[in-house]
Amino acid sequence: MHSEQMLRPTLAELLQANPLSVSRALALGSRLFAELEALHCQGIVHGHLSLASVSVDHDDNMSLGEVSSSAGGDVAGDIYAAGVLLYELLTGAAPFPDAGFEMPIPPRALNVQIPSPLERVVLALLDTPGTTRFASAQAVLTALESLEPLAEDVALPNEISARAQTERPQSSQRHTKGAFAHLVTAMLAVNRGQYAEAVPLYRAALEEFRQLNKTSEILHVALLLGESVYRACVEGLAPSLIDPELLSFTRVALAEGGRIAQAEDQREAFRECERLANALEALQTQL
Repeated sequence: MHSEQMLRPTLAELLQANPLSVSRALALGSRLFAELEALHCQGIVHGHLSLASVSVDHDDNMSLGEVSSSAGGDVAGDIYAAGVLLYELLTGAAPFPDAGFEMPIPPRALNVQIPSPLERVVLALLDTPGTTRFASAQAVLTALESLEPLAEDVALPNEISARAQTERPQSSQRHTKGAFAHLVTAMLAVNRGQYAEAVPLYRAALEEFRQLNKTSEILHVALLLGESVYRACVEGLAPSLIDPELLSFTRVALAEGGRIAQAEDQREAFRECERLANALEALQTQL
């Protein structure tokens, strides 16, 4: 039994041994959703997915471990839990640093080698359980398989290859890291209810992503900025932020995010940009 367990390490043990390349993490994620789809097609819900409950052999054949039931249960909950595992495989970290964290840290903030389309899939999986846009594990698997070419020859997390050094100037790398540092710090501030501290950091991140022409990141930060300003002003969490210049800046950012969402056919993100922009416009007319 002991030798068999050694030949089939858990995902937790794989991550402890070495960081995974993006292509390996994506391949394991695809295998995970394929196994999950096979269970669901039999009417089985797992219910207890975790890094410690899933094991793989040297060929990446996967075992999901003990399942909870053969009837009833929550398929959406399984998909959400598998999304958390995919996030951890790609970044080596948990998406929510503590129990009170409302939004996951964007995966690319922890591993810039993750392609933006893959990050969008992961963030969609981490929506509130039951509201994810993926109706089945098969739908997720199809999305992940379509992204496999983007993950080929990508460096390990926190490791910049010699090729990347020549392709991307050092100044660009520093600006990207600085933008993500501002973004993560702002999200942590929001989690503590410190909206007055978070908004300038979101603005700084947005300006840096604009300089780098990172459209997916611009959209993400615009939504975070809009939501923070909305909650701070409309819900009275930080009245000091009710400033015409800030409201104008945020509405411009949301309009920019809306254009990006339209171009990338992200309908939910586009509607959210519109909702926040309209709410802030209404507030601005009252000043």
